[in-house]
Amino acid sequence: MKIILFIAILLFNTLPLFSQSEFKIALDHIVWKNPSGNKVDLEINLKISNIGSLSGACEDLTGIGLFSSDAFFNYNIIVGDYSKKIFQTIKPGDYINTYITYSVPKAAGGLYLKFNEEHGGAEKFITDSYNKYLLDDAEYLFTEKKYSGAIDKFIVCGKNEPSQKNMFDLRIADCYEKIADGLIVDFNIYRVSDNLEKAIKNYKLCLGYDSKRSSVNEKIARAYEELGDFQSNAANLGIAKYSYLSSLEYGKSTAVNNKITGIDNIAIKKEEQIKKQKEIKAKKEAYKNLIEPKTGFTLRPGIGYHSNKNASANAPFWNLEMDIPVKLYTQRKYESPLNVFLNFEAGYSGFIGTESELYKYLNVNNPVLTLKRSNSGPIIGETYLNCGVGVSILSESLKPMLAIYYGIYGQNTSFNLVSVNDPNSFSFEKYLSEFHIGQGFKIELSLKIGSAFIIGYAYKNYKIESNLYFLNNKYDAHYFNIGLSSF
Repeated sequence: MKIILFIAILLFNTLPLFSQSEFKIALDHIVWKNPSGNKVDLEINLKISNIGSLSGACEDLTGIGLFSSDAFFNYNIIVGDYSKKIFQTIKPGDYINTYITYSVPKAAGGLYLKFNEEHGGAEKFITDSYNKYLLDDAEYLFTEKKYSGAIDKFIVCGKNEPSQKNMFDLRIADCYEKIADGLIVDFNIYRVSDNLEKAIKNYKLCLGYDSKRSSVNEKIARAYEELGDFQSNAANLGIAKYSYLSSLEYGKSTAVNNKITGIDNIAIKKEEQIKKQKEIKAKKEAYKNLIEPKTGFTLRPGIGYHSNKNASANAPFWNLEMDIPVKLYTQRKYESPLNVFLNFEAGYSGFIGTESELYKYLNVNNPVLTLKRSNSGPIIGETYLNCGVGVSILSESLKPMLAIYYGIYGQNTSFNLVSVNDPNSFSFEKYLSEFHIGQGFKIELSLKIGSAFIIGYAYKNYKIESNLYFLNNKYDAHYFNIGLSSF
């Protein structure tokens, strides 16, 4: 029985082929994909219809191949993938969609499918080369004024065909020139300087691909001149002058030279006025920044030492202090005004030495007693609340401050006095667990550097009231601190 095999391309063009099966094979569409190096995948999508009266699989595809009109490439055309549906049984009147993917050289043109002689030897043109496909696509995008997409395609074409790169460069230059021309049109309508700047950029890109286009040099010169006019009208004279000078780099013009001279004359007078205005404004702004805000916050850790009148040695302490200053009075002058402020502060000092140092500092003066820590934390600490008045000279760079405080001082302990002979016998345990209160004053000298950094020295003198003879004492403290301040 004679059976007819068809290969049809889109638009329902068919080609009769003589075969052993009752199927019609139609070419649905093709897809180029996965370009890599000098090869690319060509996916050929097929529609196989059973036009006979018996179910079966189309075995004719085992005898089909893809070839190029340039036989040089045929050895490099290989099957990459195919759908398993190709060998699926098809009922009469039904069809399946399937595909075969070939790995093809990008430059291989005149691609056609061909059956071997056993299956009829018919052949049908499929497509031209991938490079030709890219070029056609690029030209189509250019025609549709989609120049950015066309540029991408032309660049790939140049990489695929280095021998034709000069031709593709000219087409890329055409695209950039068209983009720039469109931006000039937009500027003339909407008067947005950004369009001019983008146009100049694209004209320069055009020259990068075709440096011999004298007409583009003239367009750049005109665009720079228009940009200068626009900027000059907006009082951006310095920028306008730069644009005019740039215009002269691409084309000589007496009119542009005259515009530059005019800008120079205006700019000298205007710069003098602006300079004076800026000086006045700067003084006002500096003064405003100095007298504001009215309040602030200061956090400063420090380290120092304490002593008392009975101590046989000084004791090292760390210190953490928080201040809330409030401006009371600010002198009304622009340069370094005097400021009087009220300050509220709270702080805590913790002993950081050894038990032996503490023993000497407290001067327990009892050979049968020794110190023993009772819990974690500083073995002895002091909490204080102060209120004071200070003066400062306000300055953006260096701000010296002097303040005097008076407040409440409290002392807490975390140790017991233990008998040397009986470690389980605690002495003064009841009194040591108490919080001991006193009062005193503080003098502090600080220097604020810049907008936030502050360093300083503080001296404290206070009296602690306690039933314990070695805690009931008058204390001195010296601290160096460093921190941050918003005041």
